[in-house]
Amino acid sequence: MTNDGRIGAAAAWIMAQVETGRPIYQERVARHVRQELGEDLTYRNGNGNWALDKRINAAFKTLSGDRVVWERGSQCWRLRRPTDKPGRMQS
Repeated sequence: MTNDGRIGAAAAWIMAQVETGRPIYQERVARHVRQELGEDLTYRNGNGNWALDKRINAAFKTLSGDRVVWERGSQCWRLRRPTDKPGRMQS
């Protein structure tokens, strides 16, 4: 699978998980990507947490549009709620 294919597969997998209605945590996503798609698509960020290649985040943002938000404190993606503030980043 090409890099573009792996990136698209990762974004689609995250979206499928979010669409279940449960939050999906960055640690779980990074573990899945490392195990199923390749370690080169993840890295340790400045806080020592596993993070995703920025191309995966960009593909996921394009795929999910405004339907998904990122909870910074919990480090998870989830479906947008009517009570959420505008924008993707939530506290």
